Amino acid sequence: MDVNLVELVGQKTNDLALLLRNGLSDAAALEDAIGLLSRFEGTEDLIKVLEHATNESLIYIITHALIGDCLSVMVGGILADGQVDQEELAAAYSLAKPCADFLASVLKQYERFNGLGVERVSDFLNFFLADKSPLGGGCTGSWLSGLRLCTILDILYQEASALDNYEEIITTLLVETVRIGGIDKQERQTLKQQHEIISHHRSIVAEVTDHGQRPWP
Repeated sequence: MDVNLVELVGQKTNDLALLLRNGLSDAAALEDAIGLLSRFEGTEDLIKVLEHATNESLIYIITHALIGDCLSVMVGGILADGQVDQEELAAAYSLAKPCADFLASVLKQYERFNGLGVERVSDFLNFFLADKSPLGGGCTGSWLSGLRLCTILDILYQEASALDNYEEIITTLLVETVRIGGIDKQERQTLKQQHEIISHHRSIVAEVTDHGQRPWP
């Protein structure tokens, strides 16, 4: 049975984007968020984008960031066992199609992927992963931007609701991707690594909210 990833996480991702937009739409909150992001490595391009954000563009930036995380995690799950079969490509397409349509609507370089057909899903994913522009899959200055934004929001509001929602989305994507054909040792390691990345960001939020201090140098 084919897995439709966007049915599983699409609405939750939209809801999370709105949560982030609402929390960062205030100018003071966005300024504080940018200041906190500067404490993380690999956020310089995300910061540049946010510094030029308007009330209208903020939701597109946030959605782009979340889409980037979802696509990167999905591809990592597909490639974890070193093989790509047709069922995995079908699952990838279910998420890649709406992501491609969104990116095509806001970025000229993605217009070629508007109305993405299943036969071009690999082309789109390879293009995204090689994209070194801000929030692209190959941009080291905006790595895991969706996760970083959720972490910052939870620090600003001293709670963990954004990270909770993010982890549910990412875990669902990864589990549903790696379970195709059965989960092997390498795929279990991929799941473990993703959990550890999110747990690390949870620990940052906890340190700040519990002690009122930022655990950065």
